Amino acid sequence: MKEKQVGAKRSSVVLWIFGAVVCSFMLSFFLGQGGMLRLRELNAQSDRMLIENYNLAMKNRDLVTEIHNLKSDPATIEKIAREELHYVSPHDLVLLVPDGK
Repeated sequence: MKEKQVGAKRSSVVLWIFGAVVCSFMLSFFLGQGGMLRLRELNAQSDRMLIENYNLAMKNRDLVTEIHNLKSDPATIEKIAREELHYVSPHDLVLLVPDGK
């Protein structure tokens, strides 16, 4: 009878140790340095970086087009000269308005 109790205790202890090891591995799998939560975080970061990269590529494409137009398109050059540098063409009529002082 005593042997059955010792055997039952021993199997109970082995079961607890096995359960503790399994729980430890599961916690490590989900919460550890290379766990599932870290993997999800890295995937989300990767998605954000892909979107940012796409946006920067579109902005870069627009800037390349603008540079090309500024180098070769006379209409774009004239538009910039008129709007930003306040240039006028020879056939424009310029009205000078005095300040209200």
